Amino acid sequence: LNLGLDIGLFNNRIMMNLDVYSRQGKDLIDLIRTTGIGGQAIKLGNNSEMTTKGIEFQVNTVNIDNEDFSWRTGFNISHFNQEITSLKQEANVFDLITGTGRGNAIGYPKGSLFSYNFEGLNEWGLPTFLTDQPDYDPDNTYDLIDFQDTDSVLDYLVYEGGTEPNLTGGLANNFKYKNWDFSFFISFSAGNKIRLNPSFASSYTDLDVFPREFVNRWIAPGDENITNVPVIPSQSVLQSFGENNLERAYNAYNYSRARVAEGGFVRMKIMTLGSSLDQLTVKKLGLSNFRMTMQTTNPFLIYSDSKLGGQDPEFFRSGGVAYPISRLFTFSLYVGF
Repeated sequence: LNLGLDIGLFNNRIMMNLDVYSRQGKDLIDLIRTTGIGGQAIKLGNNSEMTTKGIEFQVNTVNIDNEDFSWRTGFNISHFNQEITSLKQEANVFDLITGTGRGNAIGYPKGSLFSYNFEGLNEWGLPTFLTDQPDYDPDNTYDLIDFQDTDSVLDYLVYEGGTEPNLTGGLANNFKYKNWDFSFFISFSAGNKIRLNPSFASSYTDLDVFPREFVNRWIAPGDENITNVPVIPSQSVLQSFGENNLERAYNAYNYSRARVAEGGFVRMKIMTLGSSLDQLTVKKLGLSNFRMTMQTTNPFLIYSDSKLGGQDPEFFRSGGVAYPISRLFTFSLYVGF
């Protein structure tokens, strides 16, 4: 179902478009775990349903329109809510917490992100967690952390949000003064979460590269009151808690609430400066037109979450074969004879 409305005011100096829609997806393709008979443990099938409801709005205005100067603006924004209503797949903990888009569960949007409920550091600088699992002591027992668990995992995992932005839009402005013109376009996106790289472990080697957060790590008793960055375990701590238990603890920390960033951003997408020779000069030169433009694409980010540490949220984990978002500069010369 889609309802649309187009409005033009003041001789179309203000033009607006509004669309509201509801979409019911049925027989959607999804993964399902099987017994493995036939050689495949996971198969694809038309076995899920999902509803999507959204709104899109666009407005274009002519703010000033004189012989020597004009100013035009365009703005668009869209937002949607998504909910999986039927699903055969029973996702395990790892699918839900990695942030790779495999976190699907009934009642949540496609590609949701969940986290272990990080509750701070203990007196040894080790991460602790809250769960609804019985007989769970977060201070010194980590053997109940199971990344393959599928039983009631939503009872103790924390929902962070979707991994796909559900709010997008852009703002464009175009200015013209005599033979000069300048335009820019700003894009923005919000509503998604990003899982930070799993950088913490129970032990390290000389080949490991430490992230900047390690500067603020737990070092001495009392630091648990001022930092959420766990300690680099000593040999005595490893022996006391057991290396296997600490591996689970640090892996759970990597996929906890402490390691999630906002995926929203505001980016200066395009800036263009152009100039055209007046018709009198063009004719004297024996030409039909003459125009120069300078354009830059993706010149800079206006805003992104500081927890990303400078990583581009639009490019984050695009894949090993993806090109990074490049900053481009282009000079163009148009000559008509």
